Amino acid sequence: MNDREKRKYVEIIKPNVNAENLTRKERQTGRPTSFQYITPQEYIDIDCKDIIICIPSHDRYEKVKRLINQFYEQETKHSFKIILLNDGSCDLRYDTLKDDFSDIFYLKNDVANGKPLHWYCYNQMWNLVRDFKCYAILQMDDDFILSNNFLNTIVDLYFEQKIICERVMAVAPHLWSFKELVDSEKWWKLNTVVDGIALIDITVIKSIDYELQPVDVEAVCKKGAPVRAWTQISSAITDIRGIIYRTENSLVYHDGNDDSKLHGDVRNDGKNGVYTQRYIDNI
Repeated sequence: MNDREKRKYVEIIKPNVNAENLTRKERQTGRPTSFQYITPQEYIDIDCKDIIICIPSHDRYEKVKRLINQFYEQETKHSFKIILLNDGSCDLRYDTLKDDFSDIFYLKNDVANGKPLHWYCYNQMWNLVRDFKCYAILQMDDDFILSNNFLNTIVDLYFEQKIICERVMAVAPHLWSFKELVDSEKWWKLNTVVDGIALIDITVIKSIDYELQPVDVEAVCKKGAPVRAWTQISSAITDIRGIIYRTENSLVYHDGNDDSKLHGDVRNDGKNGVYTQRYIDNI
């Protein structure tokens, strides 16, 4: 491989500390939360990955193996690395995944973090991300099925939108609703919130020092309550004035209503399932 083939491009960022451009929150805290993009600089680094894929999983061996296999089976022009966290699963087959996919980073908890500490799963994986140079993190749950050409589609879209928007951003590739069938476009598609899966600019993760914060355990443990991990990620994006871009169609299909680990209390009674809309491979 010659130097031209190794060449990557990155954007050098620095805090925008011009006082007149600071938000009220920035003035109150004294900590800039907005970032200014500088002219892209060329550099050579054979170890740079386009994206790092982070997947926490608990007792879904078959589904997470299917997911990882899909990543490696797809032809892609983009470089990636997978970090898998086995969050205290009882299924011992998880330990064989490293044999099946020797290139993954495999983390294992002896005891599951569960819903109250689900946020900490992200911290465990992101601590490894510190050691990589990458453009973005693909943070995702373990119960998705990838569309054909998923990696090329979402990463190309990410770079394309970065050029257009010139702002820190995330790509949300899943459109969903609480109803299996919808008559009109009423599914959840807020451009200020990500949930379940998102390709997130590494600047967002760096802005919170690769760590989510502890959550209110009592509030999180209420029936149907969110785990507050994705809420924190969404806030981190908006805090640095980022843009969340939603795809027109779902690039992934959700397959986790039958064995939900964090929301089984509401999905087992047939309510509040997560149903994929406009899945691209069905068009």
